[in-house]
Formats: sequence, C-alpha cells, structure tokens
Amino acid sequence: MDEQNSLGEVSHLLYADDAIIFCDASEEEVFHLTAILLWFQNITGLKVNFDKSKLFPVGEVEYMDRFAQILGCDWQFLPTIYLGLPLGAPPTSSSNWNNVLGKVSSRLEVWMASYLSLAGRITLCNAVLEIQPAYLFCLFNAPRFVVDKLEKIQRDFIWSGRQGENKLHLVPWDVCKAPKRFGGLGIADLRIRNQSLLCKWWWRFARERDAWWRELISFKFPNASSDWMSGARSGPCGSSIWAHILKTKKLFWKFAYVEAGAGSGVSLWQDVWIKGRLLREEFPRVFAAAELPNCRVSEAASTSEGRVVWDIPFKFSLRGSAEQERVSLLNLLNGLHADSFFSGPSRLVWGPSPTSGYSAHSFYCAVLKEQFPGSASFPFHVIWMAVAPPKVCVFLWIAFQKKIITQDALKRRGWFLPSRCALCREQEETINHIFLSCRFSKDVWRILSAFVDLQTSSSDISDLISKWPCRHPSNAKEWCSAVFLHAFCWRIWLERNSRIFREVHEIVQVVAYRIASCIADWLRAAHKVDPMQANEWLSVVKSRLFPRIAVPVTLPLAASPADDIGDSAFPG
Repeated sequence: MDEQNSLGEVSHLLYADDAIIFCDASEEEVFHLTAILLWFQNITGLKVNFDKSKLFPVGEVEYMDRFAQILGCDWQFLPTIYLGLPLGAPPTSSSNWNNVLGKVSSRLEVWMASYLSLAGRITLCNAVLEIQPAYLFCLFNAPRFVVDKLEKIQRDFIWSGRQGENKLHLVPWDVCKAPKRFGGLGIADLRIRNQSLLCKWWWRFARERDAWWRELISFKFPNASSDWMSGARSGPCGSSIWAHILKTKKLFWKFAYVEAGAGSGVSLWQDVWIKGRLLREEFPRVFAAAELPNCRVSEAASTSEGRVVWDIPFKFSLRGSAEQERVSLLNLLNGLHADSFFSGPSRLVWGPSPTSGYSAHSFYCAVLKEQFPGSASFPFHVIWMAVAPPKVCVFLWIAFQKKIITQDALKRRGWFLPSRCALCREQEETINHIFLSCRFSKDVWRILSAFVDLQTSSSDISDLISKWPCRHPSNAKEWCSAVFLHAFCWRIWLERNSRIFREVHEIVQVVAYRIASCIADWLRAAHKVDPMQANEWLSVVKSRLFPRIAVPVTLPLAASPADDIGDSAFPG
C-alpha cells in the first residue's frame, strides 16, 4: 500500500505461487505488466504460466481482447474463484455458496443415513458441517437462506429413513441444537459457528497492530476515537466483506474487554474497558455533555493517596436524569480498584478464557451459555455420561423427550393402527406403559432386581430418568446402576420391535438375560469392571434364570454390546 497515496491503492497480492496484480485499464500499463513478468521469468528462471493466467475487467472496460492479446492469456468476467474464495460477487450472492451447499449435500446423502444409527448420523453431520463451510464462514456473514438450506440438509439426513422415504422428525430442531448439557443433542448451530469465526477478526484487529491488512482496514474504516476497533463503513472505498464483519462487533465486545493498564491507549467512552460495558452507550446523556468525547482513561484518571480520582469535564451543567447518570457513572468508576490503573500496558482480554485468549470454540460455548443459562432438571449425567453406546444414549434421550414412535403417537399423527401393546396385549401402547406399567416389562424388572438392587414406583418415564440414582458413579456397583436404565429401555424396545416387525417372541427370562449381557459387555468395553468378574456375574445370572437349561453366556444380540451388571459380583 502506498502510504503517501490517499486512496491507499493496492498493486498486488501474493500467496505462495499465486498472484493477483492490479493495474489501470490502459494499453501502456498492460505492456509494462507484460514486461515485468517476462523480466521476472528471465531473472529467476521461474516460468510464468500465461495459459493458466486470466485477465478480469473490473466494471466496464473496453478493448479486453487487445489487452489479453498483449499479455498472452485469456480473459473473462467476474465473479471467479481464487484460492477457494469467490471474487467479484456480493457476499450475499447465492453463487458464493453453491459450491459449499453442493459439497455438504454430497457428503450427507440420504442413502448413507440408512447405514448409520441416529447417533452416527449426528456425529457425521457435525463433522461435515464443521469443515465444509468453515472457509467461507471465516470471511462472509452467511445469508439466512444459506443457513436455512444447510440446516435442512442436516435435518433431512439426521431424521431420514431409507432413500426416497420420508421419516418423522421426532424432536423440534431448536431442541436438537441445544447443547447436550442443557437438554439437546449437541447438533452444531451454524449461525453461532459463523459468528465465532468472524469475531476472530476483531481479536486479530486489536492485537496485530503492525499487520498490513490491519493498516488497510484502518485506512478504509478510520476510527479516531479507538485503537481497538475499526470505524463504520465510510464512502465507496470501503469493503463489503468488512462491512459484514462489522455486524459482529457488538457481539465480540460483549465478551471481550480492554484491561486499561496505564490507560493512555484506551478511550474512556469509546472502548469496552469495564467488562461488558461501553460507557458511551450505558450513559448516553453524560456522553452527549462530555467536553472530550475522545478522552483517554489516563486523561480522566489520576491517583491521590492510593486511590483513583476522576475528572470528567462537561460542556454544561447537568440536571435531572443526566445528573443521575453522572452520579451513577462516578459510583461505577469509584468502585474500581486503584491497582487496575497505571500498572503496565493496556491489553485485550477475552472474558470466557482470559489466560488462553480467543478461540472460536470458547466464543461458541459462551454464546450457548447465554442462550441456555442452565437446566437443573435435565438429567445430563444420567443420559450422556453412562458408558452405553451412543445410539443407546440417544434413544434414552428421545425417551426422556417422550418422542419415541409408539402406537399412540402414530395415532395422534393420523395413522390408524391397532393400539394394543405388543408385549402384554392388554392395554394401549404408550411410552409410559411400554417401559413402566406393562406386565411384561414389570416382570423383567422384577427378575433383574434380584441381581441389581434398583426399585422404582414412578409412572412417568421422564420422571424416572430425572430421578435415576448414580449420576456420578465411582465403583463397579454404581456403574452397573448407571447403565441399567439404558440397557432395560433399549432391550425392551428391541423386543417390542421384534414382535411387531419379525413376529419373533422371547420369554421374560431371555429378555432379562439379554439386558444383563448388555450391561456386562458395555462395562467390560469401557474398562469399568474386571472381565473375569463380569463373566462370573453373568454365569450367576444365567444359572438363576435358566436352572435346568444350558444357555450360552452370550446370547445373540440385535444391538451393540450390552450393559448391565448386578450387585452380587460387585460389592459396594
């Protein structure tokens, strides 16, 4: 950039072996450019590949064929793609995002979903959406229609059935996007992820004082009142990309602040130097009356007898609400510790992680904590911290939401089906009935209670999960209790599906043994119990359930390795 040139013109941009060179649309400059490239080629021995080079007019340019002939390359109109980024198109143009949408769609095709469990789809979905849009998310504020399309691809993939089929979306999407700790599935929120990558620029802008790109932005978006942020867009010399990044400024400074130090580089009114508080906006009447709106902290503060004294001159005397604001401002300033000032240089601090600094992940988590301040009633540790396979944890989460597709749920959606429970053939099938009040399920629970000392009187599945003990297991017995509910609900549901779709019925003892086998396998795989101890316990369960029949230790399972071990082999 020519510092003497008031336009701040950029002549070229270089990256590895790629280059963009800017010049006027004149035959003389094109001749000079050709000569420079040929001299470079002769001096360095590096060949300029004119066959792969392109000439692009910016605006209306005549004689493009002549210019291309002189340079010895082709020409074409903008927009184009350079180093993976779109050039020449507005940031909100759909053409900028078509490539990303196509890549995400190809990696989340419906036929893939039929080979994955729901937990597997969520994992793949988060992995793809974390990588594919990230490059553009770093520079562009994604338009709403792009985010909507990406989320539709997510939803269709996660809830899809076989190719060409439509499957019910069991849980509202806003609930799915919530963090697991706050009752959701932890599916990535693309809007927040986009903001987290854009806000990185504000962190870099405040810290990379000598960077060329920062000088260029400061030239095009001047801000005389603050050294820590750029100004608003001014005139046609601005940048549409930075104008979109400007939209995230308030969000960034909501979590960041400047540690004043000596205060010479911090604006009293224009910088966020008190956590999350911009004095200009918090005390607008006082700011309007301030004689020095660009006053530095060091100019307004002085020390006297170990404390800070504030002197803020005003253009006129304040009355009424303005005087009340002034008193509130002075109370705020006088409440600050004296050792916060005149002690070293000013520095930018990232509130969510003051020691490690800004990261997109810390921003993402900070915004989510604000959106979901906490839900003491959600049993996060019960559902997600157990050692059951992820697909079983997701199943228990859906059960907690009461969104499992039972026959009464299908009836509410307009399906006309027999409403009898497939396990007992006595009552209507509801989620609470199939797991808690069904005679078959009760018999299975009663048999297993002889090996695992767990009783329940609850008639509501969500209430049962919320009040389940052993949220923080520390020994084998507690780990067994922690995964018992996962194994019980999972195997009962598989037995229900087996009777409906395959017409295969198992007796109570076999289902109970499968549950015990699940618990043992899960705890063994997670190294929570000694394998010999688990085999011993399974042998005890087998001998009591089938005293006269030789039953293999591991029955064929229609699920992932199982999860439940009782007390007898694992004393407290």
